[in-house]
Amino acid sequence: MTRSYKTKLHVANDAQNDFLVLCMAVKRKLYNLYRSVQFGLLETRKRLYPDYEAFKELPKETRNQFYISAAEFEKVFNHVIRVSGSYPAWWDKAPQKTRKQAFRDAERAFQNYFKGLAEEPRFKGYRARQAAYFSGSIRVQRDRIRLPL
Repeated sequence: MTRSYKTKLHVANDAQNDFLVLCMAVKRKLYNLYRSVQFGLLETRKRLYPDYEAFKELPKETRNQFYISAAEFEKVFNHVIRVSGSYPAWWDKAPQKTRKQAFRDAERAFQNYFKGLAEEPRFKGYRARQAAYFSGSIRVQRDRIRLPL
């Protein structure tokens, strides 16, 4: 059985605080990057095919050119964006799971939007509620939560 806990963290020192802030910043930036690329593809599709019914009649390969999955975007991100030099070096200090989960969360937001279950994905700002993902085990003691930092 999987349990989830929602809690507010009070970190013990500045190093832990800096690490949490870094993880949340990287997740936010990558989510917004995926979002901007996906909306760019949607705008291109709307410009080329203004009639959505005609677009649905196109072959699947043509329709898939206007959507990028999280896995495909991660490949593009790793092989093009990171190599090009337009990538801040501090993003590599965050765990890989944080970077992967940012793309997955953005993809899930777009899937829900396309299915009509949610509004269009919004830009993630600094002041919004933030989350971070870690790899490793989280240990819960009586009055402490030990994160794998």
